Amino acid sequence: MEYTFDPFDDGSSKLVGDQQLQKLRTFVDMYTRQLREYEEGLDQSLSEVWDASADPVALFIQPHEQAEMTQLSKTDNKIFSKVMSVFGTLCNQIRLLREAAETKFFPPLVDFGEVLSEAASGEGEIQVQIGKMLPFFMELSTLVARAYSIVRNVISQLASLYHSAKNFYTASFKNVHLQTVFEHLAQLLIVLITLDQIIVNNEALTSAFARYMRMTKLIKAEPARYSVEEDKLWQTEKLLFSLKGQLLDGLIYQNCIEQEFDFPGLVEVKTNKIFKNEFLANIRALLFVVKTSGGDQIDNVYRDRCVGMHALYAFYMTIFKDPSDKSFFKNLWELTKKPPIINLYANVTWFPAEFLAKLVPGMMRVLNNNDSLSVQKEYTKMIDKELPLKVANLYLQVSRWMVVMESNTSRKELFKILHARSELFLDVCYY
Repeated sequence: MEYTFDPFDDGSSKLVGDQQLQKLRTFVDMYTRQLREYEEGLDQSLSEVWDASADPVALFIQPHEQAEMTQLSKTDNKIFSKVMSVFGTLCNQIRLLREAAETKFFPPLVDFGEVLSEAASGEGEIQVQIGKMLPFFMELSTLVARAYSIVRNVISQLASLYHSAKNFYTASFKNVHLQTVFEHLAQLLIVLITLDQIIVNNEALTSAFARYMRMTKLIKAEPARYSVEEDKLWQTEKLLFSLKGQLLDGLIYQNCIEQEFDFPGLVEVKTNKIFKNEFLANIRALLFVVKTSGGDQIDNVYRDRCVGMHALYAFYMTIFKDPSDKSFFKNLWELTKKPPIINLYANVTWFPAEFLAKLVPGMMRVLNNNDSLSVQKEYTKMIDKELPLKVANLYLQVSRWMVVMESNTSRKELFKILHARSELFLDVCYY
């Protein structure tokens, strides 16, 4: 016997279905918001700036070199391969030193003294800051000593290579000019000049270091009162005088080029005429590149070449003391007038005319007008006059760039949009 039940619906099935549908809608809304956030985070709009705290994941796309220096410099000529391997290694060491200086040492030295409150610059607090920075100064001292060693090594290698008594010079290197080596040497000298300018221009740093040294003298008068051992205090005082003489007197670059480079029986530098001519020939080549490059004075490449050329010339004059080429010095002096001031790093500036007057004072007598101050005043008047026009031109260029960047590209393919915008970014970076 079959039973037939009367149809009865209390609405429970519909209620369950509505609840599931509401959950699904909530999930879709939440997922849509997440996708929208991802889209905004990856958008190329100029109004959005990448926030490292909100999105800490980044890609390191710089390629990693797997080839060894010996493989890159390997040729059929064994002597040539060995020489290239040595200079390649030295150039790589210079590159690493410059990267370390720019990333690890320049920023703290520039920022020292930029306090947010008067309490941070009061008596006692300054000494604590210098005490905390002593390991930093010791690392900087190590970097400077390493730079001195590399400069000596480069000069010794070049002087040994360009020597009439060496058979391989006549056979392989008589007509070879290692311009790249001299350019890397100039880059290392720029690092030393920049360190000098940063430290000398930061009065807060030199003043704080002097106050710390006065504090050690007071402690030395009564070591028992401060529970300090005299031997350790003497070692600390000796370290402070060493750091001050090496780093804080503004003579890092000058002490480097005034090193002794002659080693009797091994390396001849000052009396090596072939190396002297090669040194000057490379400086001439660099001067020709600077004068004919046509780059803007604010361009980083122009700045490095200009500062590096002055550094090499002062180095050359310190070693060989050759005042015979007066016409070259006049051309170099004319270059100091455009511009008479060069930005080295952040707010640190450098005056090429004052640099030459200090390091090669004997050559200043060949000039009719060696007043660097008047040159600076004339250049300042000229840039003041040209400033409004340059600002207006830059404003028009930036406006045009923003319009093109934010223009309607919805009809184009995504690849073409990314390619066009990347070219615009590169144009701004190169400018």
